[in-house]
Amino acid sequence: MLFRSLQRGSFTGSASLPYLVIDAPASVISRGGGHYIVDPAAPSKRRRREGIGNLLLMGSYALDVGDAPYSLGLGGSVTLPTASKSKGLGTGEVDYGVSANAAYTVGTFAPFLDLGYALPGKSDSFSLNNTLSVSAGTTNTLNDALLASLSFNYEESIANGSKESEQIYGSLTWTLTPKVSLTAYGAAGLAKGSPDLDTGLLFVFGL
Repeated sequence: MLFRSLQRGSFTGSASLPYLVIDAPASVISRGGGHYIVDPAAPSKRRRREGIGNLLLMGSYALDVGDAPYSLGLGGSVTLPTASKSKGLGTGEVDYGVSANAAYTVGTFAPFLDLGYALPGKSDSFSLNNTLSVSAGTTNTLNDALLASLSFNYEESIANGSKESEQIYGSLTWTLTPKVSLTAYGAAGLAKGSPDLDTGLLFVFGL
């Protein structure tokens, strides 16, 4: 995945474009960001597909808390349908999302809580619901160049008849230069609405 970020004062903007490799039943469709839905009208035969995913645009604003040991932020996102709908790499719709987050620094650790609300685009193929998501975990600054993260992620069922999503997510970020970093991440599904395993690499280029 390629990720480009821009920071100006309290505002941070980013754009990411993933390359997806999915080995799952043809009915499993990617929504981006490690999220999937099941199309009941699609065949259940397992199929491997790959290609460019959806373009994700994100913006966040850090609230002014002075010298407090905690941080608060608000964010929003737009997902543009650049992925192939015929391959099941995307829904072919524009999705929106809003979020709020809080973190508290304790030594090298920073426990955090993120709340999100997703508004998926309306599709003629299947009915999708707005969903609430919660992510709780912590980061740990290992040294000047390495940052580890571990969290539990939950999201409501996005479609009638589908299951909620629960995952354990972990990542390790290596800062190569002040504007370039590499992140390896992985997630293990804990519920039927989650993929069994989701892994990837993220290259971040700052402006």
